[in-house]
Amino acid sequence: MYSLHATYLDFGGMVPREELIASIAGLWPSDLFVHRPADPDLAMPLLALWGPLKVDRAGFVEALGQLKLRQIMAVMVAGATFGSAVLGLKVVTTQDRLDDLARGACGRFMSFLQSQVPNGVCFGGSNRREPWDMDEAYCAEHCCVKRPRKDARFADRCEVCVVLSMIRRYSTFEEE
Repeated sequence: MYSLHATYLDFGGMVPREELIASIAGLWPSDLFVHRPADPDLAMPLLALWGPLKVDRAGFVEALGQLKLRQIMAVMVAGATFGSAVLGLKVVTTQDRLDDLARGACGRFMSFLQSQVPNGVCFGGSNRREPWDMDEAYCAEHCCVKRPRKDARFADRCEVCVVLSMIRRYSTFEEE
């Protein structure tokens, strides 16, 4: 949270709003939320977790223009951290379940999905966030399984979900 706030104060307050938005929009060509795998074995779980893409690039830029500066900074942090500013936009503008958003952004979950594909297709695992502080046994039992279980403890146990939660909370603070 401190890092987000420092970024906001050191960077967001000094750069014109239009430049911040242009910088975030520049992530669109490689955004993981936008560019999903073609293999149905990998695409369908992401569709179930993230839902369909409901905005094009122009709509995305327009939505960014409606945000407060703190929300723009939160979207920028999500873009840098998770490779998806569109995911960041969903985190700060919707009440979508963070556990579903976290699983789709998690490199270990994507690696698990890839291991289930018959031909060993490799897609995007290295582009997604690889949690470093996690309970391996918990992840193996609750997240990296064919049918992930909904668990109230997940939000506190999943490092990706914790970061998304911080971003969401940060985006709701009052502007300075």
